[in-house]
Amino acid sequence: MLQMTEVKAAQYESEKTFRSKLSDMTKTNGKAVETLQEKNRELEKKNRELSKQVIVLSKSKKSSSVLSNSQSNSQNNSPSLSS
Repeated sequence: MLQMTEVKAAQYESEKTFRSKLSDMTKTNGKAVETLQEKNRELEKKNRELSKQVIVLSKSKKSSSVLSNSQSNSQNNSPSLSS
């Protein structure tokens, strides 16, 4: 009977240690996930900002390209003053 009690006590201590380690790992992993999610949100925000800048720059580039084309076309179509 004494041996059975010792085995149960050892099993209880082993399970207690296991639960403690599992709890610690869960907390550690939870913190890591939070950190990664925060970093991901920051990167997504940066990505949105950069995407907006690309759109603005491409629009301004298109409009300046259209302006320069129209100016060069108007210069080509204008009558020449030199004879």
